[in-house]
Amino acid sequence: MTKRYPTFVDYLKAEYAGPFCATDIVIRHDPAIQDKDITIPWDSSIVLIERKNFPYGPAWPGGMGEHMTLAKNAVKEAKEETNLLAILDSVYQPLCVLSEIDQDPRAHIASITYTAQGYGVLKAGDDAKRTHLVSLTALESLAQDERNWAMPHHQKIAIFYLNEVQKYVHN
Repeated sequence: MTKRYPTFVDYLKAEYAGPFCATDIVIRHDPAIQDKDITIPWDSSIVLIERKNFPYGPAWPGGMGEHMTLAKNAVKEAKEETNLLAILDSVYQPLCVLSEIDQDPRAHIASITYTAQGYGVLKAGDDAKRTHLVSLTALESLAQDERNWAMPHHQKIAIFYLNEVQKYVHN
């Protein structure tokens, strides 16, 4: 016998446990560059936040998908958590999509990660307790151990990003 639900959303809530969708964003930022016509190099410093809420620790700016495209969600989350205007490198091509069941301790959440250039004054907001600009050398060090991150999949995002930097810087 098939159960009936008033709406498709009710059906999804009752029958499925995820994954839910979130966006993360790797933002290159150089406070000296505020002209949006100047490209911020791939080997520039990148933005990390210190999470205000559980799970605590260093993380990429990001958040749960809302009623908008994933690309717009990533830009919105960047603005809310870092105060930066994020201009995506590609609206249609994320850096990576990760969906391991245990990558977020709160629920089964799939992460779609974008890369961007950030413009403006870096300042923590919303879910970010603090913001940090880190060099690629510091990022390489953080990427050595998933325990350095608020969520294990954020280490994988760092590794994907470092691999992309190698492509852009050495070509």
